[in-house]
Amino acid sequence: MPHYRLLKAGSADPRDMWETDSPNQLAALRDFERLLKIILSLDGEAAPDYLLQSRTGQGNFAAEKVPVHIVRQ
Repeated sequence: MPHYRLLKAGSADPRDMWETDSPNQLAALRDFERLLKIILSLDGEAAPDYLLQSRTGQGNFAAEKVPVHIVRQ
């Protein structure tokens, strides 16, 4: 199962990083939403609030960081 890491954009603090095992990117976002008690989206106009990385197995995390936005209502 893929492993996902959510990083708070612009933060180097390791307390601003969360990880989960999920079958896909959207399931990982739902896991992080429950953990952080916020609504997240891969779509947004402004700079991202978080960055999402993934890996399979025990390899390194992908260099690509997918922008994630908090949905503000």
